[in-house]
Amino acid sequence: LGLASFVMTTGSSGLHVVVPLDRSADFDTVRDFAERVAEQLAGEHPDDFTTAHRKDKRQGRLYLDIRRNAYAQTGIAPYSLRAKPGAPIATPLDWDELGDAKIGPQRFHLGNIFRRLAQRNCPWADIDRQAQSLTSAIRQLDD
Repeated sequence: LGLASFVMTTGSSGLHVVVPLDRSADFDTVRDFAERVAEQLAGEHPDDFTTAHRKDKRQGRLYLDIRRNAYAQTGIAPYSLRAKPGAPIATPLDWDELGDAKIGPQRFHLGNIFRRLAQRNCPWADIDRQAQSLTSAIRQLDD
């Protein structure tokens, strides 16, 4: 849909995709947009993706969870330490890192995050300069 997007490990059980917005869309518009994108992606690739919340309905497909886009829900902030065994950390990624079989939700942790930070720049360093409107993307979904 032509939107800049960013990805990070959650340090828990998934990945987060973040689309920085310019604050021109209200909460309901953003939530509706996320739901429509997830439903369209699952509809176009039904063997790969699902929006079914129940694990027994997923049948090995990747769950597209938009529930963080709801009232009183929170997402994990980049570089947050999770209260889980191994001390995993929510870590921003470059999109091309997803091709690495070693990348997973808990790949980075207190024991290796500082090495990562010393070896590469943060993939989200300019996320604040990528704020964008949903207007054009919503029009594309409507067509």
